[in-house]
Amino acid sequence: MTLGNEQMTSEQFQRRFGSSLQPPPETGRAKRKGKYDAVPTVWRGRRYDSKGEASYAMHLETCLATGIYATVLRQVPIDLGPDERVTVDWVAHYGEESPLAGGLVAIEFKGMETPRFRQVRRLWAKYGPFDMLIVKGSETKLVYETLPGGGA
Repeated sequence: MTLGNEQMTSEQFQRRFGSSLQPPPETGRAKRKGKYDAVPTVWRGRRYDSKGEASYAMHLETCLATGIYATVLRQVPIDLGPDERVTVDWVAHYGEESPLAGGLVAIEFKGMETPRFRQVRRLWAKYGPFDMLIVKGSETKLVYETLPGGGA
């Protein structure tokens, strides 16, 4: 993994930031298998919808530490058009170490692209206030796609 000028192996990353990925605590209710086999995961006291999303949260923490992002907000509601509001996984403000310093980007982690997300994609292209980085895949293999915002 390369972030800025720093290179880390996955083992170095785990030693530096820890790998305390854990399933959420038992609630006493019967376990229900998710529609897309996503396993909810808790990392540093926060619940994520999947192991992949929690793993990407670790990556974002590294980006914060290296100055690529100055701030990262989680679960941010954004209005898309007059009648639609979506909640994106993260909104990041680029830091001084980024060529896009000062700009914003919405970040969505998708293990599986759903029909609802395809609708959000169309709305974002028309009304999105800034670009969206779509991160697809699992905790081990990621594919990145940038979706320009419509700026309306």
